Amino acid sequence: ELMSHLLVYGQKCAHLRFLAAFKLRAQADKQVADAAAALGEQQTHEAQQEAQTRHDDANQMADSRLNHVIKGRCGTAVSSLHTFVEMLPQYLSVPLPERVQRLLVAPVEQLGSVIQWCDRRQMLIRQAQGTYVSVRTSIDVRAVLEAAVGDDGRVLVHEANRFVSVDQDA
Repeated sequence: ELMSHLLVYGQKCAHLRFLAAFKLRAQADKQVADAAAALGEQQTHEAQQEAQTRHDDANQMADSRLNHVIKGRCGTAVSSLHTFVEMLPQYLSVPLPERVQRLLVAPVEQLGSVIQWCDRRQMLIRQAQGTYVSVRTSIDVRAVLEAAVGDDGRVLVHEANRFVSVDQDA
């Protein structure tokens, strides 16, 4: 009878070892499946990021081309308006009233502003990308202020502060 119990006990131990190994195998299979799923998700995420990067790069190139076209067209319009204003007096019997002259100059100033904003936008993009390089240039503060106030005021600038260095693109 002891032998019989030992045999049954041996069978039970073998069965328990089999169950333990089976459980370990199932756990290992689950870990492998989870790792494969995580790897697949990571690869999908990386592929989406690469696609987004390509899309962003294409948009940036298109924006740069568009800015170039806008600046070129605005520059051409400014040049045409300057030529028109210069040639107009020879076809008039009386000079244009000052108000009409200002109306002719306003589009030139507005188009110049568009050109400046296109340049500034490109500068901001380069700053965001970390590729912007600042180039310092000297400006005449009095001339800038006189242009800003026009005939509406008087500009006084101390000679020691007349010239300052600024970023040429700012």
